[in-house]
Amino acid sequence: MEDARQSREELIAELTSLRQRVADLEEANAASGEDVCRLPFLQTFPFGVHCYNLMPDGRLIFSGANPAADHILGVDNSQFVGRTIEEAFPPLARTEIPARYRDVAAGASPWYGEQISYQDEKIAGAFEVHAWQVAPGRMAAAFRSIFERKMLEEDLRCYRDSLEALVSEQHSELKRTSREYEQVQIALNRESRILHSLIALNPYSIAIYDIDGRFVRGNQAYMDLFKAEPSPGYSLFTEPSLIERFPDELRRLQDGATVDFSEGWYSAHMINPDLPKDYALVRAKGFPIKDAEGRPEFFVIIHENITDRWLAEQALRESEERFRRMAEQIQDGLTIVENNTITYVNQKALDIFGVTRERFVNMSVLELVVPEEREQVRQQRREIEEAGWDGREIEYWIIRPDGARRCIQSRYSASRRDGEIVGRYVVTTDITERKTDEQALQEAYQQLQTLDRLKNEFIASISHELRTPLTNLRLYHHLLTARPDHLASYTQVLGQEINRLENLVESVFYLSRLERGDIEFTPENRDLNTVAGPIVAGHMEEAAGRGLTLTFSGAPDLPAVRIDATLMQRLISILLTNALLYTPAGGAVHVHTHIRSSDGIRRVGLSIRDTGPGILPTEMPRLFERFFRGQASLDTGTPGAGLGLAITRQIIERHRGYIDVLSQAGKGTTFTVWLPEAV
Repeated sequence: MEDARQSREELIAELTSLRQRVADLEEANAASGEDVCRLPFLQTFPFGVHCYNLMPDGRLIFSGANPAADHILGVDNSQFVGRTIEEAFPPLARTEIPARYRDVAAGASPWYGEQISYQDEKIAGAFEVHAWQVAPGRMAAAFRSIFERKMLEEDLRCYRDSLEALVSEQHSELKRTSREYEQVQIALNRESRILHSLIALNPYSIAIYDIDGRFVRGNQAYMDLFKAEPSPGYSLFTEPSLIERFPDELRRLQDGATVDFSEGWYSAHMINPDLPKDYALVRAKGFPIKDAEGRPEFFVIIHENITDRWLAEQALRESEERFRRMAEQIQDGLTIVENNTITYVNQKALDIFGVTRERFVNMSVLELVVPEEREQVRQQRREIEEAGWDGREIEYWIIRPDGARRCIQSRYSASRRDGEIVGRYVVTTDITERKTDEQALQEAYQQLQTLDRLKNEFIASISHELRTPLTNLRLYHHLLTARPDHLASYTQVLGQEINRLENLVESVFYLSRLERGDIEFTPENRDLNTVAGPIVAGHMEEAAGRGLTLTFSGAPDLPAVRIDATLMQRLISILLTNALLYTPAGGAVHVHTHIRSSDGIRRVGLSIRDTGPGILPTEMPRLFERFFRGQASLDTGTPGAGLGLAITRQIIERHRGYIDVLSQAGKGTTFTVWLPEAV
């Protein structure tokens, strides 16, 4: 920055001294009406030059340009002649340049623009601009593309050739007329001063050497870089360090070729042993200045000090390496997105999604999101984008390429420069285990609530079921004491209540043993008709005593089923007993077996149909819960603890079967047990 500022100040000082001399020359040309841009030396000048005239009404009129301006801008500048600067170059109307140019044309100090950006339909680029007054109300602006600095040696060579041609032409003219000779001398002096200014104020280090490689002169940038002129006797072509490193390049340079020297560390000590060994990283280019016959006469070396840039790049590389080492150690996945391109992803992120690095950078994570969540995740990501990315997180399930189903949490953040997002960061965590634990905890909590409800229902039911027989036992114990003459009838009632208590306790323990798997299960192939028939026959007397009709019909050629006969007999007895208990006198209970095929599987069914009050639809979901008793049991006062159907469910599950229940209020209920055919 300090070098650039000094170069700019020296340019302003030089242009100030040139202003009067250029004005004198312009005054000499004014009689002929020739525009400054048409001066002969500017026709071969490597920099673009625009000329303007300031009108009394303040308009700045474009008056001409040299050929280099056409070449640099890629347009024919003659089309702009006669237009104001705002008409010729509309984008400049929004900048300070028109005002700067008017000030210069009106007599202000020369103006220097280090980097002027411009773009319209035909012209685009960034330029370095030098503007100065050439006569009252007239100005010129010399410019070059800053992207073409590496071509400076070619521009200088062309300029040298043009200069030599101009000198030769002017020399011939001077033989014919002294006035023309004087004009040539003035033109040459002006060109020499301009060339001197261009070299002296150039931000690159420029050194000129004679044919033997001895130092002739260098600009200020050269002095800033190397601190002093080379020591006497120093030569490009005899310096050991240069010969050792660039033997081919130096030989080609002496032969008249343009040469690029590779980057290297240089010190002022190399050209002058009295100077300190302060090294700088330099990139250089050399080219010859040839005489009229094409022989090298001088050599120009342009140096570019890239030390600061190299140090910055080195610091950036080290910082990136530290970042990568740290990012690879964290336990979360990290993805960095810049300019809508994934610029970094650590190994943990690849492991989480189960993909390779090549696939990850070319895919969308939405491809792995489970279908039922994909649209929701897409909408959440849109909202994150609209909210500026900061502090947002989402959770979603994916299916990895290996088929594993994982739950992912992604947290989004962004980095900004001048308020604009320049980088997006996504931190990804696999929270499958946490989600699984949460789900297991939720299920355990629900089971705990269910167990608590069942416990309360059990206590309420068992208390009710125990209270009635205990009350009767206490009553009849009192009656036996008070009236021993009724011993026989009281003893019978006491026996019934004792049996009722015994059945209740036995049912509770039996169901508990079924649930724990403590009941022995011994399956064998049996005909369901031979199991159900005797049970139905054993309940005929009870049905008759209740005024009910009990019938049984077994399907012929019934396939065998694999059952534990003891458990199946208990299941049938429970369902048949319930049918008899809930069917009012005059009703009927029918038991029958049948066959059904579905899904390629043959099943044997046992149906028990009654004509009782039926089951309410709201009671169906709880029908097989322990201690559940429906409205019909309360209305009819039917005894029981609500354990029978819970026991049947356990038995059916042990046999890999299932049970259907069809019921219609006021018309009865049908329970059908389905068992797979024995293989």
